[in-house]
Amino acid sequence: MEKSKTIYLSSGIFISGAMVMLIELVGTRIINPIFGSGIYVWSALISTTLASLAIGYWIGGVIVDRKPVLKMLYLLFLFIGFAMIPVPFISGKVMSVCRIMFGNIGGGLCSSFFFFSPSLVMLGMIPLFMIPMVLSWGPILILAGGTGNWFGLLKTPLTNNLIPT
Repeated sequence: MEKSKTIYLSSGIFISGAMVMLIELVGTRIINPIFGSGIYVWSALISTTLASLAIGYWIGGVIVDRKPVLKMLYLLFLFIGFAMIPVPFISGKVMSVCRIMFGNIGGGLCSSFFFFSPSLVMLGMIPLFMIPMVLSWGPILILAGGTGNWFGLLKTPLTNNLIPT
């Protein structure tokens, strides 16, 4: 495989790793006004992230086993962005309904799954589309994903200033 294509795909893994961390950490800013930022909210966000990524890995594996297509990878990035667009506009209403239905503890989990699961499931699918394309570059892809997570953690304080609580 060409080195330029490998660098391009590694950049995609880096970005997807950063996006996972940004969604998880900025999610507390979205959920904070109704449910606070206590242990239950963090547990809900971490549970949502882990469950959604696991589902994404499974779905991505099933799809990639049939036919790994680079075009599907591009569509995933596009759909992830589209899935996050309505969150700030509907968050108040959805969180209020979740709070009425499930209380404070369950409402945070309900809201977290509703807002962030679609994007996180798709983010879980991304590495599985890339790895078969650059199989010999596996260690570089793992490094890129981990570095992306780290970058997402560092970027969050900057992003938190943009989202009022």
